[in-house]
Amino acid sequence: MGHFLSVYFFSRPSMGSRDAEGFSPDAVVGVPAPAPAPSLLFNNQPMPKVKRRIGKIPRKTLALSSFLFIGGCTLLTIASICQFRCKESLGLWVLGSILILPGGYSMYILVSYVRGVRGYHYRLLPETD
Repeated sequence: MGHFLSVYFFSRPSMGSRDAEGFSPDAVVGVPAPAPAPSLLFNNQPMPKVKRRIGKIPRKTLALSSFLFIGGCTLLTIASICQFRCKESLGLWVLGSILILPGGYSMYILVSYVRGVRGYHYRLLPETD
């Protein structure tokens, strides 16, 4: 029995190998292997184009958007932890909500611009001089 298992496991092709037609040896006969999933992060654009877009965003806009979003997330996290231990967590909920709404909106626009989604540009945000 031991010899059979060693021959069976070590003589099989690996799970990730495919033949010339794109079929996996372990797949069901007649069913093609699934195509690799496209990268949704940057819409399959080359990285230099993404780096160029990040470089065009004004630093103050990026800093303000990041501060509002991260500050809002932090305050909401602290408020959710403090809700059961403290009596005065309502202020943290309100302040965190006030910070996360414009921060989330601006971060969504900036990330969509960097990803290359049509219709989004960093000029949609108010100027921070």
